[in-house]
Amino acid sequence: MRHPGRGHIADQYVDFYQWIRSDGLVVAAGSFHNVTIVPNNELRITLNATSVISVILSMSVNSGVPEEINLTIPGADLCLVSPGWFVFAPSETSIANFGDVAYDGAVAKFKNGTSAGPLGSDAVIANIQRGNKTYTETDVGGLSVTVRYRTQ
Repeated sequence: MRHPGRGHIADQYVDFYQWIRSDGLVVAAGSFHNVTIVPNNELRITLNATSVISVILSMSVNSGVPEEINLTIPGADLCLVSPGWFVFAPSETSIANFGDVAYDGAVAKFKNGTSAGPLGSDAVIANIQRGNKTYTETDVGGLSVTVRYRTQ
């Protein structure tokens, strides 16, 4: 991923995460300190919300040893509704073939005890488009979502 403002440095990319409170305020942001991402790397990113105020983030590159970040922020309830995966790049940059991005067990549990999955009536599917080309296709089923790069 490229981070706006940090940019592209000698064919390396910068990862980053944000913790967005349920009211939309960003209360934490950072990156994995011991991870270097270059073109053609395969990334595995996991997020395990252990409570509404605690999360374990994990990233491994090319099936290597994952780096973990444990965050707990009292009073900053996670939204637990809309996980996001983003790639930022200037418009003149070609879109990288990122393969498949899979969300397994994609379910949000609300404070009132109800839950919603990717097939819910409020679900929104957005594919990556530039000009008249669509670069992704999204498959949704049960509790899983897969975003797949479409070869042109």
